[in-house]
Amino acid sequence: MSTEDGILCLERFRTIEQPDEEEEIIGKAKECYGEGEKGEIKKKHHHHYIVDEDGTRIETLMADVEISLTDDERKQKAAFDDFVSKIDRETPKTEVIQRRHEKKQERRERKEKKKNVVQQLQASISPTVPTRSANKRFPVLLVLDLDGTLVHSEFQRRTYQQHDFSLFNEEIFVYKRPYLDYFISTILEWFDVAVWTASGCEYAAEIVRHVFPDPSKISFLFSSERCTNKYCPATGERIVIKDMKKVKRKGFDLRRVLIVDDTPSTWQRNYGNAVHIESYWGSRIDDHLLHLLTYLEYLGHESDVRRVDKRRWRNQVLGSVITHPASLTGQANDSESDSDC
Repeated sequence: MSTEDGILCLERFRTIEQPDEEEEIIGKAKECYGEGEKGEIKKKHHHHYIVDEDGTRIETLMADVEISLTDDERKQKAAFDDFVSKIDRETPKTEVIQRRHEKKQERRERKEKKKNVVQQLQASISPTVPTRSANKRFPVLLVLDLDGTLVHSEFQRRTYQQHDFSLFNEEIFVYKRPYLDYFISTILEWFDVAVWTASGCEYAAEIVRHVFPDPSKISFLFSSERCTNKYCPATGERIVIKDMKKVKRKGFDLRRVLIVDDTPSTWQRNYGNAVHIESYWGSRIDDHLLHLLTYLEYLGHESDVRRVDKRRWRNQVLGSVITHPASLTGQANDSESDSDC
């Protein structure tokens, strides 16, 4: 290895007295070589001299680490390396290392056990798609909300998720709740279906046109014009209320009317008819509509849906508490389509 290519490392500094001879130029180096037994070069280094302010000369020993071993030294080094590696292989782990290995193994086993439990739990509560029968029909009117219940709308396009459809020349981007198409086709066979939303008339009509395969099959469409606005003194906010008296005036019996909405305050005058569903914000991981179908099928057999406690209905479905009667108590006649939008 040449002097220029060697690895320079700072080995030591030492202060020496200034000699009588003429001062050497700062940075000038002289080479020193050490010799081995057979005249073989073992180490070579450079002496750099720097003159301090007070005239003291500081010698800096900069060494190029370049060691050449003799044949005997190489054999001794190889024998020592073999001895060390043999000891590492044969020496048993200390108690600290063994304890650390055991803890690591325990963590791995707990992680695997937790993973298996989660998989079993997901398999046990995974939603089962209710089977549809051609002759199944319940004498119940099902009133559905739109925003937050069936769909979620935004004014800006998501870069990480594809929207299902857009409205008004891509001014509004709409995301359908998972299993919505199957949910709509099923409830149209089971119930009389209506829509009541707090949104505007034009917006509601466009959503219905995209969500329902045949909008003429819904019994009526109510928008914000049919809602009642109430001022809350405590919060200073406006509360939108959907009064079921307006549905009763259309000839429907409130004992056989169900409401599905994500805002409980909207149905504060008719809690007995309401089935609260968790608000939807556009996620692709959602199974509420499948569980809701199972619960609606159960409520369809009730003579008065207002007498059924609908709180925590999802837990009842997941816990398999719901039992279905053997047969239907009656059949409902198809109501005429009527839009009040």
